[in-house]
Amino acid sequence: MRTVISLGGGVQSTLLALACTEKYYDKKIAEKIRDPIIIMSDTGSEKPETMEYVNNIIVPELKNSNIEHYIVTSQYGVLHEFYKEQNIIPYRRYRSCTDRFKITPINKKIKELGFNKKNPIKLVFGITVDEAQRMKPNTKKWIQNIYPLIDEGLSRDDCIAWYEKHDLPIPVKSGCFCCPFTTQKEWLKLNESHPELIQISIDLEENASKFRERKISLFKDDVSLGDLIEGHQRQMPLEAFFEEFSSDDECSANCFL
Repeated sequence: MRTVISLGGGVQSTLLALACTEKYYDKKIAEKIRDPIIIMSDTGSEKPETMEYVNNIIVPELKNSNIEHYIVTSQYGVLHEFYKEQNIIPYRRYRSCTDRFKITPINKKIKELGFNKKNPIKLVFGITVDEAQRMKPNTKKWIQNIYPLIDEGLSRDDCIAWYEKHDLPIPVKSGCFCCPFTTQKEWLKLNESHPELIQISIDLEENASKFRERKISLFKDDVSLGDLIEGHQRQMPLEAFFEEFSSDDECSANCFL
């Protein structure tokens, strides 16, 4: 049975892909993912650092090792442009962005490659022991989700140590720059490195709010991302914006962070 690695470009899934290459071969992990196919869905709204890592480090090593790999996109186009056209934003509770821009494009490619009920596959996710609650069976019975990093008892910190051991840069946390699961700290860090992306996200909020009776927010229900950034620029204490979303409303990891 073939295996497909769902590549998100973050610490865990990147390790899985690189561990199968000749240069960074890791026997314990690679033996669980023999003859892999790597598939990444590029939403068009990925952080620049993620795509630079994918294009400059991951893809060249996959090519050098003759590992089959694909970067696919959604029929809906670029994520943030789609949401602006629809006058809405990505929303934590509905997860439509995950389905439209990650799960569906990857599943479509899997079917195009000839996998189905008569030809099942294993789908590999980069989830570590510190987020084991995100493990879930696949909704399609002919796709078996597997978690090699959990099988090896590895945490996110262990993965970071793996990069250091192999003298590799550590990937940034993957995910769209307008993801509603971005934490307060991550929003502010992104504002320092890519203020233009923050502005696109704020524009999404403001555009969606024009068609609603209240502010629409990527940050908190009653505190917009625009409010957070403006308050930070005015040097307001961050406690004024309190904690992020509830732990009961966490990322599903279907974006393969």
